[in-house]
Amino acid sequence: MPAEPTATERQPTSLASLTLLACAGWTLILSASLIWNLHNAERQAMDMAYAEARANLNKDMSLRRWATDHGGVYVPITPTQPSVPWLSHVPGRDVTTTDGRQLTLLNPASILRQTMDRYAAEYGIRGRITGLRYLNPGNAPDPWEKAELEAFTRGERTEVWSIAEIDGQPYLRYLRAMFMEPGCDKCHAILGYKEGDMRGATGLNLPLAPYYEQITRSRLYLGLSHGGIWLLGMFGIGLAWRVSYQRRVERMRTEAALHLYASVFENSGEGILITDRNNRIVAVNRALTQHTGFTLDELQGQDPRIMASGYTPRETYQALWAGLLERDFWQGELWDRRKDGGAYPKWTAISVIRNPAGDITHYIASFTDISERKAAEQRIEYLAHHDPLTGLHNRHSLENRLAQSLLDARRDNNRLAVMFIDLDRFKVINDTLGHHVGDRLLVEVAARLRTCVRESDIVARLGGDEFVVVLSRMDAGMDAALVAGKILRTLNQDYFIDDAIQHSGASIGIAVYPGDGDDQESLMKHADTAMYHAKEEGRNNFQFFTASMNAAASERMNLERDLRHALAENQLELYYQPQVRGADEGLCGMEALVRWNHPSRGLIPPNKFIPIAEECGLIEAIGSWVLEEACRQIEVWRSAGHSGLRMAVNLSAHQLRSPSLAEQVEAAIERYNLVAGELELEVTESAAMSDPQRAIGTLQALRSLGVELAIDDFGTGYSSLAYLKMLPIQTLKLDRAFVRDIEVDANDAAISAATLALAHSLGLKVVAEGVETAAQRDFLVAHGCDILQGYLYGRPEPARDWEKFWPQAKAPAL
Repeated sequence: MPAEPTATERQPTSLASLTLLACAGWTLILSASLIWNLHNAERQAMDMAYAEARANLNKDMSLRRWATDHGGVYVPITPTQPSVPWLSHVPGRDVTTTDGRQLTLLNPASILRQTMDRYAAEYGIRGRITGLRYLNPGNAPDPWEKAELEAFTRGERTEVWSIAEIDGQPYLRYLRAMFMEPGCDKCHAILGYKEGDMRGATGLNLPLAPYYEQITRSRLYLGLSHGGIWLLGMFGIGLAWRVSYQRRVERMRTEAALHLYASVFENSGEGILITDRNNRIVAVNRALTQHTGFTLDELQGQDPRIMASGYTPRETYQALWAGLLERDFWQGELWDRRKDGGAYPKWTAISVIRNPAGDITHYIASFTDISERKAAEQRIEYLAHHDPLTGLHNRHSLENRLAQSLLDARRDNNRLAVMFIDLDRFKVINDTLGHHVGDRLLVEVAARLRTCVRESDIVARLGGDEFVVVLSRMDAGMDAALVAGKILRTLNQDYFIDDAIQHSGASIGIAVYPGDGDDQESLMKHADTAMYHAKEEGRNNFQFFTASMNAAASERMNLERDLRHALAENQLELYYQPQVRGADEGLCGMEALVRWNHPSRGLIPPNKFIPIAEECGLIEAIGSWVLEEACRQIEVWRSAGHSGLRMAVNLSAHQLRSPSLAEQVEAAIERYNLVAGELELEVTESAAMSDPQRAIGTLQALRSLGVELAIDDFGTGYSSLAYLKMLPIQTLKLDRAFVRDIEVDANDAAISAATLALAHSLGLKVVAEGVETAAQRDFLVAHGCDILQGYLYGRPEPARDWEKFWPQAKAPAL
């Protein structure tokens, strides 16, 4: 976990200083605000007092002017309202009404005086009328009033304010200059004033106690409110300090954690890679760069697929993205590559990183190289299914693979052979020379067995000197005899062990599915039985579980043995069958057909020995002999005057695949002085279509030599018309299988007619094989067949027999 912050970190000096400065600043601001507001409250209160004083005085002056305008007011004389003594000089001061009432004149000053006195009694606001010269002694000015009246007289001002204490209470004293106006002279002219003179002043004393109380209340409210605001601000500053402190502590913790995580990221033994939301690399750690050889600069901004090896199955990537989308996590095995190109397996864990809103921001992947673990697992898996000495499949693996091969054979309707192989004389070698020699012999036997079979076949060691070979996808049970013979010949060769030559043959038992059993147990049991029969027959041979197959295998092996001597002993011979033009039945060519004159078996047809020749590797030698002999015969016939004949020679699939075929044909043409059109080479469509591109190249080379080219047995294979039209051929040979029933089978007739039409549309000639009846001939000629061949025109015969029938005249030209 990240370390706790120290005391110094918990109370950062800078943060504390800023907090104290904030407190001082806040206090100063609130203090200034309080002072200003207190002053403003006092000023507002006094402004209100001034306004009230002016309003009252204005009201008094309005009343006085009203009374002046009316010359005063007469009121009844009563004990409380006697005649005004200082108005005695005013004529008509006292009057008697008609009804006998005594009235006295109240001048404006008297009316105002009485109004002020009553207002003062009721509201505490005392009015004043004063002057330097006065009629009423009560209007005599006090010292302050006298000084201000003198200032008014001098014209310095017309009103004045003053705060004074009267009877122990604060008052606002307000004094305003009063000037002689029309109507004033009635009473005041006696004092020597004329209109426009400043004759005195009107004023009032306003109690300030209510306003001072308002100021006191304002001070209280302002103090309380500012104090509350100050406390609230101090609380906010404290809260802000605490939040800032906590954030700083949290930031320091986060920085410490980030430092720790960065250290873990950089120093982790696992490779770590981080990409952005678009799967572009943004960071990798040291372990990844060391392991892969890539640098951050080389990877940054790249898609992680830059390190993909191509060995990870597509389904794995699909599961990876599905896991990230559904669970935000995936782990599994990937195959990547290093910068040097080397591939390696790794166990990878990938997580999705999302922001608080739930959006993907990054992906983080960590991986461990599991090459050693995989190697160990593979080794364990290998040992579980293979023999540790020879590397062949063990009994357990044999059972599993044989079961699968049987399923395939049932599904595809193929045959399958199980060979039980036991080494001859192995016990003698092992006991005499030691186990190490025996082990090396077993290893060599295993290696030789592998060379005798296909990749799809199974080679296993059951233990000791017992081996099993399973041949899958066989067309015929007798195919196993060829492989068994090859195994015997291979195992009979010398073994060089410790500078000494050792010899060991083998006895082989063969059981064939489905004839000898349709399950593992029966096939293994019958192959074992057949192996013991081979031991009884003198060892170093193979035996089928079925007696008839043993006889057939023996026959095949004898033929193969004799065929190897046939070429050297001139037992092969060419027979020739004529080809005639469909238009006039004139002779135009011969087809060379090989026959084997066996010294004891007599004439052996090609369908007996040609497959054996192909399987044992003699077909190319035989094909070369046939080509050479046919070309020689052309020269012989030409020399005898039989020119203009075309010689058709069959090429095997092996010859067509030979890279030296064109050179061999060119040499024969030159050796026997053949001209263009005298030699035609026939290939089956199955041979040409097995590798069309290669066949096209070979046939074009032959065509450039002036050789005519034909497709034999057309219609019996799996031709592609797209490739057929690309082949440089001139002739199609209609197979005898379609010609045979052309008279009675509408399908064969339709196929033959269609083939002729197709060939002619492609600019090709057609040779019909197997023409034996006139009706067949007539049908073919009617559909434009170019050349006819069959028993109707002659069976295959040796050259000497044909020469007896030919006239000495030159054969018709092609």
